[in-house]
Amino acid sequence: MSKKAKLSNSLYEQELQRLQHELVHMQRWVKTTGARVVIVFEGRDAAGKGGAIKRITELLNPRSCRVVALPVPTEKEKTQWYFQRYIQHLPSAGEIVLFDRSWYNRAGVEKVMGFCTDEQYSYFMRACPEFEALLIRDGITLLKYWFSVSEEEQEKRFKSRINEPTKRWKISPMDMQSRQHWVDYSRAKDTMLKYTDTKLSPWYIVDSDDKKKARLNCISHILSQIPYEHYEIPALELAPLQDDDTYLRPPVHEQSWVPDIATELAKKYEKKCKKDKKKKKGKKDKAHKDPHDNEFDNEQYVPFECSENADPHYFDEDDNEEEFEDRLRDDDEEDYPINQEEDSSSDEIPDENNSENSDENFDEDEEWEIPEAPHYEEHSDYEVLNSDPHSAEDHRF
Repeated sequence: MSKKAKLSNSLYEQELQRLQHELVHMQRWVKTTGARVVIVFEGRDAAGKGGAIKRITELLNPRSCRVVALPVPTEKEKTQWYFQRYIQHLPSAGEIVLFDRSWYNRAGVEKVMGFCTDEQYSYFMRACPEFEALLIRDGITLLKYWFSVSEEEQEKRFKSRINEPTKRWKISPMDMQSRQHWVDYSRAKDTMLKYTDTKLSPWYIVDSDDKKKARLNCISHILSQIPYEHYEIPALELAPLQDDDTYLRPPVHEQSWVPDIATELAKKYEKKCKKDKKKKKGKKDKAHKDPHDNEFDNEQYVPFECSENADPHYFDEDDNEEEFEDRLRDDDEEDYPINQEEDSSSDEIPDENNSENSDENFDEDEEWEIPEAPHYEEHSDYEVLNSDPHSAEDHRF
């Protein structure tokens, strides 16, 4: 058996949207023609029936599309004809009704868990095809879907519902017991299909191990079974807004308004984003200024302040930092002699009236000499090699 292709999320969303738009056209056709549609969803617990129903009804008008999910029958309903409590939920003209579990409870859970007698079960199996035939002959479109899920996938979904608080409501003690009756439910399903899968009212099996594929397959099949047509949506124009200058709105502060927690939440979030952005920028700047970002092999940058005229120096790990500082200080004294008197006088503010500082005495034709780069004496443990720049022994930076 060939491996099934995986359905991507983007493709799923795209196709689901297309099918949902077709469902809107189908509902418009049902409403216009007065058709009546009943769709039955059956299957094991956690088979994906509810998820499929949700996607079908998501964009439909709830006034003419209803979901019926009945609880256990009351004591009064138990005394009625078995199909009676379902009949009152059948559609009127222009309506679509989706049964999330249906009268087939008697063929499944009631049979397996002993909620009905053998006589009641046998009667249902004989009466059900006749009941459905009456609905179809009266003009109701009846579609029946069985969602088939594997043992492994059901167990996975059960665990998800147990561990997720927002999904806990989906699982009940009866669902937990169904695991212990897996084979019993399988036999009950096979018997149900044997008696109720008729030419007039067939069962359609949906492989629901992959929820997304199951939804697309089910919706697509529903659309193929209903002979709907596209009706043009009539154009609408907004009526002009009523203009009445005599109306005065009551003071807003006299009314009880719902607290605007959404705006406060937005402000807090915006403030947090700015704070995080500033913090991130600070970390980035700090990392950019880290002297160790420029490490090359065994050479490190010396993180101490040099004199004003000293160039940055590098040293090997074997060097002593104090000796290197002393050597650098000696270099400064020899190659960069500083005259204390000249240095102190250089900080004085020049006199604007002094002719020596006047722009009038500036000669544009005067040639300016670029001073030569300072010469460093060679040292045994620190030197700049005049070797080939591509040589492996070149230690220049």
